[in-house]
Parts: sequence; C-alpha cells; structure tokens
Amino acid sequence: RVLRVVNYEGDHSIVGRLLSYAVALEKVQQRPLLGGGHGETVTYLVTDRDRPYILTTGGVDNLYLTLLLRMGVVGLLAFLWIFLRGIRIAYWLFKQAPDFRIRLFAAAFISVYGALLVYGMADATMVGNRLVFLHATFLGILARLDLEGRDNVSA
Repeated sequence: RVLRVVNYEGDHSIVGRLLSYAVALEKVQQRPLLGGGHGETVTYLVTDRDRPYILTTGGVDNLYLTLLLRMGVVGLLAFLWIFLRGIRIAYWLFKQAPDFRIRLFAAAFISVYGALLVYGMADATMVGNRLVFLHATFLGILARLDLEGRDNVSA
C-alpha cells in the first residue's frame, strides 16, 4: 500500500481521491468561514473504474475536508472542540472514577474516539450517515458520568 502512495500516478483510486480533495479545497476557499452548507457538492472525474465518469457528491473521503466544505472553519473547530473535550472528560473519568465500569467505558471512549479522529483523514463516515446518533448517545453518557463524577468529587 505504501508503494502505491509513492507511485500514485498509476493508482486511479489515489488520483481520484486527490482530484476530489483539490475540488473541495477550491470550494472551501470560496466560503472559508462558514462553508457552503450541507447541500454543498463537489464534482470531479472518477477514473478508478473501467469507464471514467463524472461524480457529484456531498463530500470527499476526508472528514475534515468535508466539514470545511459544509461548515467552514467555524464548523470544523466546533467539531474538534466537541471531540477533544469528550476525550479530555473521558480521561478525567478514567483517572478519577472509583467504579471499574466507568473507567472501562472511559478507556473505550478514548480509544475509539482517538481512532476515529485519525480515521477521519481517510473517510467521512461520521458525518455521512446515522452514526451521528451513536456519537450523540456516547457523548451524552459521557456528559452524565462526568456530572455525577464531579458531584461525587465535590461532596
């Protein structure tokens, strides 16, 4: 796989991805602060099939570029703040919670959400489907555990 990145000219998948990134970046430059909204699309040439074709889609295979495209710098910063704040709270719970189950949940949260932040560089799944409800649920559980944990510490 690494050799494919070094010699990307022959890999139609990588070339198509780079083309989509270039088109997305051009669109981001038009509305960098707030983005183009959730209806924003990118159109580019896909060459990784037997027959090349033009594709119009609402995002690219990169979470951060998709967020910039749709919601601009403001939306990307808000997304990163929510995720990093969640990881920070989970770390606090991991260190402070007396209950092993809460520490286990916090460790799993840190592992999964840290991995998702890295995975987002190659895929935009987190904003493209119903997984957002799972994220909201896990962040809600984390917020509730954090509230209970801080109440116990101050008592």
